[in-house]
Amino acid sequence: MFNQKLLPQKQELVSFARHGEAPQVIPKKNQEQLLAAIIQDLNQYTKQGYGSMAVICKTQAQAELVSSKLKESLQVNLLTGDGGTTGGVLVVPSYLAKGLEFDVVIVYDANRDYYSTQLDKRLLYVACTRALHQLKLYYTGEVSPFLMALMNEES
Repeated sequence: MFNQKLLPQKQELVSFARHGEAPQVIPKKNQEQLLAAIIQDLNQYTKQGYGSMAVICKTQAQAELVSSKLKESLQVNLLTGDGGTTGGVLVVPSYLAKGLEFDVVIVYDANRDYYSTQLDKRLLYVACTRALHQLKLYYTGEVSPFLMALMNEES
């Protein structure tokens, strides 16, 4: 239901049941807090036995930066499109995520600056639909207007 609300109303969908907690949209004051929360989440999900986890970023440049920051604390792999990597934690730019599935997806910085156009909305939809069990969307600053609408409906 959460993901369907990101699409225009007249979409023909074949949906599946995602098992796990309801998606969470979580604000953070700055990038340091955002990264610390993601590291904590990934460590917790690893302890819970999840096998495939992805941090999905909007762009390749953002994915490279996030990957380098996460590598200071975790073992992560950056998906670049040059070759495939499976298992463990992947950092993925959103445009390479289509067709992939992960037990856990964390969307990196789903704020207004990154996700405000119709193309951004489609990228956000793709990112959110990659999660099989757990979906968290973190943001700094002002949340994406697409998520604001969903958050208002949920409350």
